[in-house]
Amino acid sequence: MRAGEIDNVDLGASRASASRQAAITQVSEPPGERDVLDRIAAGEANAVIADRLGLSEKTVRNNVSATLGKLLVADRAPAIVKARNAGFGSP
Repeated sequence: MRAGEIDNVDLGASRASASRQAAITQVSEPPGERDVLDRIAAGEANAVIADRLGLSEKTVRNNVSATLGKLLVADRAPAIVKARNAGFGSP
């Protein structure tokens, strides 16, 4: 396992759980997506994330969109749950 990957994430016992677990481990690429996921899990808005990480809001929106797709979720709420369960979101 490479540094920055998430392991031991309990995503349920459904048939799709293996693909979901594989998806959450992909969040570390590119590195900015992991930082953005951490800030999403902390409940920050895109503008705050952009300011904190020194990124443009467009870059943050792109990273959020890519991250939601990799986590197989439609919006922030389930992404926050998955991220917090995986240890993201420290203030």
